[in-house]
Amino acid sequence: MTLSEVKMMLKELGIDVKYRYSKKVLSPPYITYYRVGSNAYYADGVTYFASSPIIIELYADDIDILLEERLESLLKEKGLAWEKDEDWIASENMYQITYEIEV
Repeated sequence: MTLSEVKMMLKELGIDVKYRYSKKVLSPPYITYYRVGSNAYYADGVTYFASSPIIIELYADDIDILLEERLESLLKEKGLAWEKDEDWIASENMYQITYEIEV
């Protein structure tokens, strides 16, 4: 799955989606996503396989269990395993739910 395919997948949720750094200001709920490097499997100077960890951040004023479940069902439907974390951003007065996937 490519980064653009990740974006298309996330847009299926029907909320705003943007790449990590954008001047566009969004109102919650919305999603940002970004790549955090790559994992290459290589030998003898040849890369045989490469994958990229992708961070998906869901921002919301309140916890929205149904939206989280929809996102998790979408990831499962696409065959993507994830790790999840939750944080409160006091300065923004909103929740950040973070998913890490690898594509």
